[in-house]
Amino acid sequence: MNVRMLTAHRRLLLPIIVALGLAFPLPGHGQAGDGMQPLDSVAAAAEQHARGLLQQGGLADAVVKASALDGRLRLKLCDVPLETFGNDNALRGGRTTVGVRCNGASPWTLYVPVAITASTYIVLVDGPLPRGTVLTASHLRREQRPLGALPPQYLTEIDDALGRTLTRAVTGTTIASPNLLQARDLVAKGQDVTILASGTQVQVRMAGVALQKGQQGERIDVKNTSSGKTVQAVIVDAATVQVPL
Repeated sequence: MNVRMLTAHRRLLLPIIVALGLAFPLPGHGQAGDGMQPLDSVAAAAEQHARGLLQQGGLADAVVKASALDGRLRLKLCDVPLETFGNDNALRGGRTTVGVRCNGASPWTLYVPVAITASTYIVLVDGPLPRGTVLTASHLRREQRPLGALPPQYLTEIDDALGRTLTRAVTGTTIASPNLLQARDLVAKGQDVTILASGTQVQVRMAGVALQKGQQGERIDVKNTSSGKTVQAVIVDAATVQVPL
């Protein structure tokens, strides 16, 4: 078997990445007694990592199952506790990959596929609605959906969608997602605001009026009520804008 065929064969057998060349396929399942890391412990560590992230996200009842590891995979027994890592954003898709590594005398790293069976409540927008619609409670509802059938991003609370504007037309029932909804303006045109002028050692607060609407972090024109001058300021929150001294 040439190198190219051998590489393809291994890709089919091992749906995980083995780092540092310290894991290799040989007969046997790996037991602590023979100096090899039990594969069950690797799978359990991956499941525990994913389960912990799900609990943080309010999905404590989720069923988590690591993919079966190839029984011929042999890893040196780790002489320190296993470490895990992964991207918690991937948990929303119903599947994720958790990294499990040993940072001991014989280091190794595996990426273990993990399947997640769970459901969660999401926010739905009921159309038809034209682009630019400002969403009210009558446009929105919550419904429970399987996690694996959901897109990578979605909203779970109606309050997060209220008052936001559709960035495109909605013809039917659509999952509310950040890219569908324009962020709320924190400051409205004509609104009274506090102008915070800050320097290295000095902070000055003045009354002002917003001449433009804007979102957090945006720069808008603001009129200083006392001097009548117009300055550019960055929106800090719903009542405060900031200019440098």
